[in-house]
Amino acid sequence: MRNNFTFTHTVSRQVLENYLSRAVTAQDIFNSDTLADDIRMLTSVGAKFIGRAAGVWRPPDDDDAHFARAAEVVGKIHAADPQIILQAAIFEAVYEGVERILVPGWVFEEFGLPVEERTFRYDAMLFPDGRHVVQWRGGGSVPDVRQVETRMWFFYRARRYIDAGFEAFHFGQVHLYGSMDRGYLATAGLLRRVREYAARRARRHMVLCDAHTNGISARGRLLFDLHATILFLREIEGRPHRCRIVRHGCSKGGISPSGWACDHLPYLAEFDNYGGAMRTGPHSIQVKKENGELYGPGESTPGVLWPWGYDEIAWFAHQGPQYRGEFLRCAWEWFAANDPNGHLQMPCRRRVGGAPVTMESADGGAAEVGVYKANRPSPACPTGFGDEDAIREIWEGSAEPSLASCKKPSAPAGDEDHWRDPETGFDYPRKVVLAGTLQSALGGAEWETDSEVGRMEYIGSGRYRLAPSFPPSDPHEPPRSYEFRICIGGSWTENYGQGGIADGGNFQFTPPIDGGSVEFVFDYDTKELRVG
Repeated sequence: MRNNFTFTHTVSRQVLENYLSRAVTAQDIFNSDTLADDIRMLTSVGAKFIGRAAGVWRPPDDDDAHFARAAEVVGKIHAADPQIILQAAIFEAVYEGVERILVPGWVFEEFGLPVEERTFRYDAMLFPDGRHVVQWRGGGSVPDVRQVETRMWFFYRARRYIDAGFEAFHFGQVHLYGSMDRGYLATAGLLRRVREYAARRARRHMVLCDAHTNGISARGRLLFDLHATILFLREIEGRPHRCRIVRHGCSKGGISPSGWACDHLPYLAEFDNYGGAMRTGPHSIQVKKENGELYGPGESTPGVLWPWGYDEIAWFAHQGPQYRGEFLRCAWEWFAANDPNGHLQMPCRRRVGGAPVTMESADGGAAEVGVYKANRPSPACPTGFGDEDAIREIWEGSAEPSLASCKKPSAPAGDEDHWRDPETGFDYPRKVVLAGTLQSALGGAEWETDSEVGRMEYIGSGRYRLAPSFPPSDPHEPPRSYEFRICIGGSWTENYGQGGIADGGNFQFTPPIDGGSVEFVFDYDTKELRVG
């Protein structure tokens, strides 16, 4: 059963599990300067699902050349192993550079619009209320999937990748561009268009779609074929530079796009990159210590998603080869023991952002390496980190992938189901938690997204309520202020901050001086929080 990689039009759970059990990240492999050795490495370890093989954060100067190069690389990889699935990424970012790209006539026809001779329109993709505008470095914004121009842009890229031979898509942070998409109906419509085109033109008449989410249903069906998450690494206290995996929610179940039912949809957990290192990376954050100094790479940074001051792949790349191998095995075994629905996506190629690794160069000097590669170091890949043998040994020694459709995670977390509100007809998350320092005032640990402390009660029409009581303030002490966010499904994957912004700034709250009950009401449809 493990060697069954056959599918067409739909994919069975067993075949999907087989692919995910041999999944790697090979970010932008189509741009690799060591492509021949990369293909050797991928086939040597037995990879079958190649994540993020292509994708652009900013529009390229020559989009036609981008897709032509992607198709060329796909052809070379499929010549080595035709069973491999290559995934392209369509991200939650748009830049003014989209206005260099002509809208093909077939895009207008797909959306039932008159054919025009024009380029894509950046302003027409943005949120009308200004949220997430210029959120990304360099002037990039989060597009609003409710806007037709956004869906046209996403469909345009998906169709061109399908024509190039890709059979999977990572659709990025769906809870950002879909944050105001009530019932995720616009998102569902976009995915329907992509799937319908794939049914006609993809190699095996379908595409596998995922996004960073614990799960979304629309009209009784799961939107995605699998879910994706980061590892959520947490520092091990007292063991410098060592980390462990922590659970953040679980994957939602339901009816998959291929028609089979599951309690929890399979998901991939990857080493994410989001800036490289604190303080020095292009998308890094700045967190101050008590003495006012900034945390930096290599330092313990409790309470933030920067283990030892790095993002996940940069942290991994900065470890020694022995510990990297040990960590990969421990992480693989963690999912097998704790959540058989999850699959570790092995790192094979990924940028480390603003945290380059110093390696010995061919002339005996030092070189700053900005891309992690699992390749065995050789003249064909002199900057390989040498982890391919560890990956192969882990996979060769692993057990047969088990069908986990009826298995719950050993320590269930997050929502076991969603509420189907009879009034609206929409599904709403079962677990919504007010997570932050405020939880300590309610008798719990701080920033625990899966805690019952701070959990809000569903009261209908997409609204959740929490009404805790606070004691009077000590008249001899200044009133204490607290921070929090609204976390969905027991996880950080979907969270909302000030202004109802996904991944926005923390809410600030100071209890009344005289104490008493305070009501928090969160509207999931509008993402508005009322405190009073």
